[in-house]
Amino acid sequence: MPPPDGSDAAGDDDGAWGILPHACRTCLGRIVLRGDTFRCADCDATTAGAPDAICGCGLRLAAGPPRLLRCVPNPASMPACRAEIVIAFGEGKPRASS
Repeated sequence: MPPPDGSDAAGDDDGAWGILPHACRTCLGRIVLRGDTFRCADCDATTAGAPDAICGCGLRLAAGPPRLLRCVPNPASMPACRAEIVIAFGEGKPRASS
């Protein structure tokens, strides 16, 4: 049975890492899970129990009105940005370019 968050991560201790629908807040790499250990597949940032400490979900901007960021599927995948998961503002809609 898949995890309740819709990821394709097994989350067990068989040695395999499952890929989660989250991006690292430091390097934007994908977050993977094995057992209760969450790790960035790119920079190796690691936490246990929940991905909150390394994931982009819940980050707040330092200036301006309070806006939460969250991990979402990339709404505009293109050669310049092939990431499947990106960190976006609140509703996951990309900002219009100025």
